[in-house]
Amino acid sequence: MRLFPLNVRLSRDRNLASRAWLIAIGVGLVIGPVVAWAGDKQTGAPVAAESRSPSPSFDQSLAQSIKTRDALDLFLRWREIQTTALPARLIELCKEFERDFPRSRHVQQIADIVEHARVALEIQRSIGLSNEGFDDAAGDSDYRRNLIRAVNGDKDAAYRIAMAYRIGRSGLTASTRRTEQWLRFSAELGNGQASWKLAETFNNNGLVADAARFEKLALALGYRPPVRLPSRGY
Repeated sequence: MRLFPLNVRLSRDRNLASRAWLIAIGVGLVIGPVVAWAGDKQTGAPVAAESRSPSPSFDQSLAQSIKTRDALDLFLRWREIQTTALPARLIELCKEFERDFPRSRHVQQIADIVEHARVALEIQRSIGLSNEGFDDAAGDSDYRRNLIRAVNGDKDAAYRIAMAYRIGRSGLTASTRRTEQWLRFSAELGNGQASWKLAETFNNNGLVADAARFEKLALALGYRPPVRLPSRGY
């Protein structure tokens, strides 16, 4: 038998071992997917179900996404309520908000807005003020700000609108009719000065009964008028 040096035999053994290891890896790479594929075909079950199911991080991201969407929806709708001046529309928006966000921190504010909007709606109907009278595109930002405040029960804001219509400012065209309507709106909200202005207007136009009624209301509201003019017919 031919003898090889020890170091030659060790080198050859290492080469054979390395080749066997590489062959085993190759067989595993080929056979593994085949076996998995066969098992999947036979059982119909996913091979690695855990890798296909949503991970906890995915669930958390989805929940956060839903919360963000709901928060954005709440913000936009609350913003619309704050910038809406038409009483009937405002009441409708508030009811929808209460229904969809019953535990919102705005619950009490919504209730207050609805109460004021209902009063504004009653006044609007009683004085014959059309929806066009609440057109916030008619004037400038100062007018729109007063309009929203008036619908929310601010009697002084309603008076400022009347004066804006009277002299044609805040981006509005002067209008006697709108002046009278907004003076009445302000008076109905409790502004004594507006009521007195109406009394003067009606007196100048010979409407004695209306003038007397609004003068009486002005005094009841605590307004202290200047010295009575002798031209008054009542």
